[in-house]
Amino acid sequence: MPTDTNHIQAAIHDIATVRYLIDGREYSDWAATVAFYAGLHIVDAILFCDPQSQRKHGGTHSDRTDCLRGARRYDHIYRQYAPLWRASKIARYLQNAGSDSTILFKQYMTVEQVEEKLVRFHLWQLIKSAANFLPDEHTKRLTDAFAGHFPLQDRGEEDTQANVSS
Repeated sequence: MPTDTNHIQAAIHDIATVRYLIDGREYSDWAATVAFYAGLHIVDAILFCDPQSQRKHGGTHSDRTDCLRGARRYDHIYRQYAPLWRASKIARYLQNAGSDSTILFKQYMTVEQVEEKLVRFHLWQLIKSAANFLPDEHTKRLTDAFAGHFPLQDRGEEDTQANVSS
């Protein structure tokens, strides 16, 4: 079973990959998918490190989601993780949840929206919330990696909230 350190290393690798895909401008679907997997690894590191967690690994996507939804202490984590998961499912399966209609990811979200909404908002908020559960060294590594690929903008939370809707 992977350790918390393994999950942090994978999340950092995924963050760098997201930057590469966004810079390519053609792969918003893959950027969204990899952003989700960065979030997934962060969530699994949280579950591994949280002494109150019943699980030390997320298991299936459904198990992980149930775990996050089943504990109030993970409310903010889930609110950031869910849009990443939803976007990745549209990218991978070409369907919005609960719909039989086909949707191409480029119709759902542009590469600019992936960067602003999924990465700079939801993934960043997930990293910030993870600090409540992870050792300081993990938080620092994630924050440094994120800022290295997605420089942190000096804007208030209100501005960030107003510019992003999920």
